[in-house]
Amino acid sequence: MPKSKDPNLHHVSVQAAPVVLHKDIKEKISEIRVKRDALMIAHNKVNLEQDKYNKAIICLSLFAAFFESTKAQLNLSTRNDWLSPITIFMPIFLSTLLSIISSLMKFKKFNERIDLLSKATEKSNATVLNLRRLEEGLNFQSYMQSYKDYGGPVTESYRDALDCYERALYPQEHDKYLKEAIKIAKNTKKYENQNEKELDRFLHSKCYPNNIQLDSPDIECSPNEIIKDEIKSDNIKININEEEKEKSIMIKTETEEINDKEKEIKKEPKKVTEMSNNMNELYKKFEKESEDKQKLTP
Repeated sequence: MPKSKDPNLHHVSVQAAPVVLHKDIKEKISEIRVKRDALMIAHNKVNLEQDKYNKAIICLSLFAAFFESTKAQLNLSTRNDWLSPITIFMPIFLSTLLSIISSLMKFKKFNERIDLLSKATEKSNATVLNLRRLEEGLNFQSYMQSYKDYGGPVTESYRDALDCYERALYPQEHDKYLKEAIKIAKNTKKYENQNEKELDRFLHSKCYPNNIQLDSPDIECSPNEIIKDEIKSDNIKININEEEKEKSIMIKTETEEINDKEKEIKKEPKKVTEMSNNMNELYKKFEKESEDKQKLTP
């Protein structure tokens, strides 16, 4: 090994901790989901604030149009009382209010912030999709392919998502929106755990024993049977309509008749053989009697 000329490099360690892909992917998915929720909360707040300004502009513009039309119809500007100066002053006042609100909207840069936040949420969604795709493919592809995917497009999209998240929010907004997003993530996790327990009970209930296909035909189940899951059985309960019951009864009767006919047909050759055996025995007896008679005659 060639020695380095710089002695300070000998104090640098480049040994990184080992990465367990399944664990690391799960951690990154939860991180990106929380940050995506924070971005969506911020996007909602900006939208609500922009809606307030838009509602104010709409109301003022409608009120100004209403005031102008009433002034023209009633000729309020030509009166000699106190209404005449008010009718002259009100349009000027409303137009200035509208210009102030529109300039404040431009000053706050709502559209630019909304574009940044929407782009950051799209990046986060794409990153979560790539991570989930890689997590699902860990057991179905080679480990070299998993390493390549993890070190290539997945890591690049993860970096882009973090970069967009940091540029979309102000520093004082990170803690504020992250706290709300973490609360939402905790609530969703509790809800998912409850749903998983109910789903496990449903899959191991009497309706779907031994994990059969959920889209099997003619399998119906009442909610009381799902709740009362204490007794386990290997039989599937099938609820059949009245028409299907009638059909099944007709099929059963037809099959029983066919079976009876087959049994009768099977019995007929046995009867014939019995009759033939009886006739042979009688014939033998008759021959013996005739022979005996002939011997007795002198």
